[in-house]
Amino acid sequence: LHDMINAGFEQAFDFFYLPTDFATKKNKGYAFLNLCTPLLARRFRNMFHGKSLTRYSTKKVLELSPAVTQGFEANALKYLKHQSSRVQNPWFKPMIFSIEEEVNGGSTWKCLPLAEDHLPASTRQLLAVTTAAPARGGCS
Repeated sequence: LHDMINAGFEQAFDFFYLPTDFATKKNKGYAFLNLCTPLLARRFRNMFHGKSLTRYSTKKVLELSPAVTQGFEANALKYLKHQSSRVQNPWFKPMIFSIEEEVNGGSTWKCLPLAEDHLPASTRQLLAVTTAAPARGGCS
């Protein structure tokens, strides 16, 4: 995150997840990042693909590819529906980012662990609808 923010991508993404291997207590070597626009995603790829992160003394090189799941809501809902009960420590959950407008006209970029009560109202409503939908059998 430090390298991304220093490269000018503060407020450019709204979802970040770095899965952890709890057996080794290290990250799994990949992450999920949702950039807010396709233009930002292209700019991010141009800046980081094939590069090494400067904060770490490693020979590992970043390889960026599009994920199957695209968009903030899709990523948040997928995690909450399938994995939210597996990890209790908020530091190991995906992080969500939002811009909060302040009374004085400024704004603050907030980072919170992914939890239903941290979601925007529209995403919470979508979560309620998708989890309340009855299971369907057969072909759709």
